[in-house]
Amino acid sequence: MAYGAENARLIDCRAQLAHEGIAAIQCGAFHISTGGIPYFNTTPLGRAVTGTMLVAAMKEDDVNIWGDGSTFKGNDIERFYRYGLLTNPNLKIYKPWLDAQFIEELGGRLEMSQFLIENGFDYKMSVEKAYSTDSNMLGATHEAKDLEQLSTGMKIVKPIMGVAFWDDNVEIKPETVTVTFEEGVPVALNGKYFDNAVDLILEANRIGGRHGLGMSDQIENRIIEAKSRGIYEAPGMALLHIAYERFSHRYSQ
Repeated sequence: MAYGAENARLIDCRAQLAHEGIAAIQCGAFHISTGGIPYFNTTPLGRAVTGTMLVAAMKEDDVNIWGDGSTFKGNDIERFYRYGLLTNPNLKIYKPWLDAQFIEELGGRLEMSQFLIENGFDYKMSVEKAYSTDSNMLGATHEAKDLEQLSTGMKIVKPIMGVAFWDDNVEIKPETVTVTFEEGVPVALNGKYFDNAVDLILEANRIGGRHGLGMSDQIENRIIEAKSRGIYEAPGMALLHIAYERFSHRYSQ
């Protein structure tokens, strides 16, 4: 509200996001991999959930216009557009980065950052990183800037969901982990049953994170026929995927 909004609502998307993450594991819906390590599609899954649930909530409030910060360079501009119209066929789409007047008045991200700081707004990114980060409960994506150079390794990234397993100073102790499935759905970790999938995913993140699971270096094909390099984290998804893959292969033979 401090930024001048007339009204605001918080929409809790975690339960649906957990559901979609588990469904993706069951379907093996991971089409990109490098060195046998998959990208767990955590950003696309998050966009599908937020894009549909937010537009549905907006429709309840008779708000029929959508705006977001996606650029014309990536996949998000199409994701939000398609998910939004799927949920509300009458939705109008405003893309500020495609608005010449918007760019002329506010400039790029650096100029916008300076504007926020100079005008006393609570802006977290007061110091620009060597890459950008996008994250949700299922995983994190680090890309752009220095990471566009393939000569730059993943070691410049500071993990936010786990440990830097490549650092010799990081101690990773061996651990036996059990995952319990009921009808193909994970319900317990190390014998502890969870009342909901959200808490299970969060615990899986903690377990996988302390072992550096699910961190990978990938090249992604974008819908504009460009390629993008990203460093991905998904410790909980990786842990559950490994267990489900072993479980399903064992009983499918």
